[in-house]
Order: sequence, then structure tokens, then C-alpha cells
Amino acid sequence: MKIETITVGPLAVNCYLAVDEQTSACLIIDPGDDPQRVINHVEQRGYQPQKVLFTHGHIDHVCRAARVIEHFEVPFYFGEHEKPIVDMLPVQAEWFNFEFIPLPSDYRPLSEGQTVTCGNVEFRVLHTPGHSPGSVCFYAPGTLLSGDVLFRDSIGRTDIYGGDMSALIHSIRSKIFTLPEETIVYPGHGPTTTVGWEKAHNPFVGQNA
Repeated sequence: MKIETITVGPLAVNCYLAVDEQTSACLIIDPGDDPQRVINHVEQRGYQPQKVLFTHGHIDHVCRAARVIEHFEVPFYFGEHEKPIVDMLPVQAEWFNFEFIPLPSDYRPLSEGQTVTCGNVEFRVLHTPGHSPGSVCFYAPGTLLSGDVLFRDSIGRTDIYGGDMSALIHSIRSKIFTLPEETIVYPGHGPTTTVGWEKAHNPFVGQNA
């Protein structure tokens, strides 16, 4: 498996492609904006999208993703507890002055421990509430797609609807910091990090927090 990053939208969301190099099948994670650029990137490399996954339902991660979903005609997924946030996407768009293209009518729910497969790629779903009630991370050995739960030297904000600081800290310490320290963390914004680095140095949840 290889991970490719396409940074999209005014808030520089990291859209990720998780690619099975043997079959060219891929997962598209958080294609929030710049849909034509995402589509061109995928098609120019000959990848075969199978699913679109969302780590959570905040507008910067979702606003124009419908174009990608409809173009590739693939199913899309949110955490099973994220419905209140997804239902508020039109309101979020007004709050933050984002263009929002309505999603297709039915998304598929993801639950704790569920496996998402794509060719030979396999991720386990971790329910990690706190940034939003239904935030999920996607884990494969050596790789964690953390959405806006954990960043390099920082954590997700909790001062918007559905946020819960104590829940976020618990999610990180119980779900992420129990993973192998060499696991590479691919966050929703900013550079990659590792579980070990954040355990040692993160000022919010690390060993000296």
C-alpha cells in the first residue's frame, strides 16, 4: 500500500489516496474540495477508486466531495455516530462561508472495529470521538489516518458543535497511543507524525501534558 496526499480547499485539508499497488484499486479519504484536481490525479495515475471514506463530517472535509463520489460512482462512508454533524452540513457551510454541494442521499455507516477493504488494502475503523461525535480513524499496520483527531504537536479543536475535550483526550490515549510507536500518523491538516513522537512530545496529550 502507498499513501498519496492531495491538499485541497482554503483550509488545506489533506485528502489521501490509499492505493493497492498490485491492483491500482484505491480508497479516497476526505476529498473535501478541489474535486476536479482530485479526479484528475486519480485518473492520470490509472487508479481505480472503490470507496470514499470520511473521517468526520465537518464542512472543510466534505464541502464539494459529492463531485468525486458522483464521478466515480462509488459508495461513501461516515462514522455511525456522525449523523448530527452530517445533517448540519448546509448550516456549517453558512457558518464558514463554504460552497456546499449536497451529497447523494445514502451514506454507509462505519462502526468501531469494522474492516474496510480495497484490493489488498485493509483498514480497521477506530471510533475516536471528541473533535466530533462520530470521528473515526483508519488503521492499518504502520499507518493511521487520523482526520482532525491528532496532528503533529497538536489535537483537534473542540469548541464547535459536537466537540468534547475530555472525549478527545480519551480517544487519543486509549485508541491511538496504544498503537505501535512507529505507526505513521497522516492527519487531516499539516505534516505527518508518528505515534511515538506524539506520546513523547504532544503538549496536549503527551507524557508531559
